Amino acid sequence: MKDRVYEIYIEQNGDVCGLNLDDFNYRELGTARVRRVSNVEFDSKTQLWAARRVDGVVISFCATRRQAIDAEVEHFNTLVLENPYGIDAVLYSDQYKEPPIP
Repeated sequence: MKDRVYEIYIEQNGDVCGLNLDDFNYRELGTARVRRVSNVEFDSKTQLWAARRVDGVVISFCATRRQAIDAEVEHFNTLVLENPYGIDAVLYSDQYKEPPIP
């Protein structure tokens, strides 16, 4: 089995932030607070898998579910890394532009 690399971020207030990949036990770091920040669902209109943030912004349209999940992970890891104000600042920023529908 291939080793997995986990990206976690420590926010300015000391909170640890990262995507839940099921096999990383965040509870070992303290009390966990888990919330959904995105969904990956099949889009009937486009006939593609869509990764969407909970605020409705489309992250990516992909041919396969796996590709959509990978795009979702890359999106949030990049945004969180680039934003020192945490995941809330990322989710409620109006600077992100939706990708075009293929």
